[in-house]
Amino acid sequence: MEENNSSYVIDSSFILAHFLPDETSNNVQKFFDRLKKEPIILVAPYIFPFEVFNGIQTAVIRKRITVNLAKKLGEKFLKLAVKLEEVNLLKVASIAQSQSLTIYDASYVYLAENLNIPFLTLDEKLLSIS
Repeated sequence: MEENNSSYVIDSSFILAHFLPDETSNNVQKFFDRLKKEPIILVAPYIFPFEVFNGIQTAVIRKRITVNLAKKLGEKFLKLAVKLEEVNLLKVASIAQSQSLTIYDASYVYLAENLNIPFLTLDEKLLSIS
């Protein structure tokens, strides 16, 4: 993660590592501490909120968190300013096919490449591509 950038593409793995109490990452915590102090623009495709809420719901189903905590995390997430961007689905499909990714994952890779900004993810495969 480059320290002098003011814009990042962010995916659900990164945000969920910040929100979910049983997931910890020093890099994620450092980034969110920085976010409190600096004007940073977070960017994601339109599927991002669905993926985050799905991750929260999955944590409830697996009994990692309570329904009450899930509601609080959802509210906290909705207060986070993330600029949602459209993607070119034909280009996303091309990336998905060439890199053996899901369309969902390829949409994040596409945004990072198209906007030429760093990609915040904990997915090792996506990190190696972007």
